[in-house]
Amino acid sequence: MKSITYYYYRVLNLGIDVNTPSEKILKIKILNGFAAIAAFIMFVATLLVISLSIKDIALTGPQGTDGKGLLTGLLNTRYSTFILFDFVSTLVCLAVLLLNHLKKHSASVLLLCIFSIIVASHYYWLKGSLAAIYFFIPILLPVVFYDKKSRFIPFILATITIMYALTFIMNSNDLLFRMPSINTSRLFGYLMNFTITFLILFFIAYHFKKENLRNEMKLRKKNQILESQAEEITAQRDELIKNKVEIESKNINITDSINYAKSIQTALLPRHELLDEILPDHFILLKPRDIVSGDFYWFTYIESLSVIAAVDCTGHGVPGAFMSMLGSAFLNEIVNKEYMTHPGVILRRLRKEVIRSLHQKGEAGESKDGMDIALCVIDNENMKIQFAGANNPLYLVRKKDKEAPGDFINYESDGHVLYEIKGDRLPVSAGYSMENYTMHEISFLKGDMIYLFSDGYADQFGGPQGKKYGYRNFKQLLLENNTASLDVQHARLEARLNEWKGNISQIDDILVVGVRL
Repeated sequence: MKSITYYYYRVLNLGIDVNTPSEKILKIKILNGFAAIAAFIMFVATLLVISLSIKDIALTGPQGTDGKGLLTGLLNTRYSTFILFDFVSTLVCLAVLLLNHLKKHSASVLLLCIFSIIVASHYYWLKGSLAAIYFFIPILLPVVFYDKKSRFIPFILATITIMYALTFIMNSNDLLFRMPSINTSRLFGYLMNFTITFLILFFIAYHFKKENLRNEMKLRKKNQILESQAEEITAQRDELIKNKVEIESKNINITDSINYAKSIQTALLPRHELLDEILPDHFILLKPRDIVSGDFYWFTYIESLSVIAAVDCTGHGVPGAFMSMLGSAFLNEIVNKEYMTHPGVILRRLRKEVIRSLHQKGEAGESKDGMDIALCVIDNENMKIQFAGANNPLYLVRKKDKEAPGDFINYESDGHVLYEIKGDRLPVSAGYSMENYTMHEISFLKGDMIYLFSDGYADQFGGPQGKKYGYRNFKQLLLENNTASLDVQHARLEARLNEWKGNISQIDDILVVGVRL
């Protein structure tokens, strides 16, 4: 059963390939199906008529065939006309399929339409008015397979003309063609009935044909619009791919440049060997938001004093990195070359250099680029710390049972107290106030912890409600971990930060410096 279906669809698709216009595919399939079924029926009819003829020959015996053989006998039987006609019809239908296979679709349709007129005329000639219905086939076939009126109207007129002519001939020779003699009025009525029936069928077929053509036209226009849109989308996609490749290439170049800048920025930071030698018990948590950072730490050892700073430059990424390199260079100039160790004076000189370099005049609307900084000078011999801050404080953590370093805001937890030594609300840049920075001098005890930092850690969004971590939580975190080793403190601060922000992106550079005195 599957093989029969397979061959049927093979026959149905004869002459159809990927280049065949969509509007012709259905017509070719109908033509192939019609021709294949007709060929099969005609061939079976031929075999049946031959079998009947052989039966007649057998009944009449040799006398019926006059001894001229089976073929002559078949030609002399009463079925000989039917045998010949059905066999020729089979060959014509096969010829229609062959023409379609050769993609000569116009010739195939023409052959079928002409032969349908011949078939209808033949049966009408043999059987009289009972076979008039066959003429509807050659009338409707051209309407189905031809789109233009100039193609199917001639076939219709030819069919009608032949039918009328045969009717008059058969009416005049009724004995020969077995058509009962009828008078003129009955003949007119017969022809009128046929004509009216034809017109009704024609207009129905033509209406559906026209509607189908209209729908095909609309579909073709829609397809053209879709194809045009598809071409436009393809062009846009190609342009996007081109732009994407170009952007990726530029991004790779920019990223490579920034990575190289990171190596330069890292080289400008204080050497770890120096920090480990002077401040052996310390940690530095530095997490740039981008590849390079606007936050940086700075350290030097001069005249038996340790000078350490945590600096937060305006911006992050490349702009912040430029400011950080500028700030590092200025601090080197002020402290290492000019031997300034007073924190307030260092910040005042740093502000002056920033204003001069960035051409700031303190006018409204100009750039407010600058730095926030916490800077302290540690005198280990005298157990003193001098601190000055620009917007950023210094945290000192000490055991609760020890003497307070001064009258500072404090937070207690687990037997320790965190003292907040605030900086001045004066950025290192041109501002509304150009007052001097306050220098705080405090005594420290062995085992005290000090923390310098930027605002990145406390300002990081996260947690279940997506809020800032906040300074209260930050202070509590430092108090809870201040007795741990510096490596452990670093690891816990980083782990807590990652846990807090979760899937939220880091919003700023983060810097925390911890030193055990």
